[in-house]
Amino acid sequence: ATYRARVKFAMSGTTDSGMNFGASFRAHEAAGANAGTNGTAWISGSWGKLTIGAVGAGSDSVGLGIADLGAFGIGVDNLAEGLYANSTNNIAYTNSFGAFSIGLSTEVATAGGTSTSGDWSVGVGYAGNGFNAALGFDSAAGVDTVTLGGGVSMDAISANVIYSMPSAGNDAWGIDFGYA
Repeated sequence: ATYRARVKFAMSGTTDSGMNFGASFRAHEAAGANAGTNGTAWISGSWGKLTIGAVGAGSDSVGLGIADLGAFGIGVDNLAEGLYANSTNNIAYTNSFGAFSIGLSTEVATAGGTSTSGDWSVGVGYAGNGFNAALGFDSAAGVDTVTLGGGVSMDAISANVIYSMPSAGNDAWGIDFGYA
């Protein structure tokens, strides 16, 4: 059995002009948060949300992915999901327009350092009327990956599928079914 307790610090506020801002990090990652390698800080408004720090892939923010079994999953979808969310980005932009969403992320040089990975990611998604679809493109460590995902939900039943096609290596796919 696995038991875990974590403490997460989160701060947020709103400016007089209505822009929101915040930051968060986990207690055990405090040294990394101080160095800028863990945790996140963000600012958002009607124009979208800009996040810096340990951000995920832009394609990961638009609904690509499938559910895991149990608290930590059993690893059956890790290959398909790992192909598209494998970049080391430290700045991201996300926004939603009605039922549509976009996500962009890249790695930029930090103070006193240089960006050497060249990783970047973009995703577009749609979610509405019991249907969702997403398309992502990720460039990480010299491998470009196109990922398609989609799903349906009807009352308490749902099904999702994901398919990743990297420029090097084998394609991967995953599927999930749920009942809530």
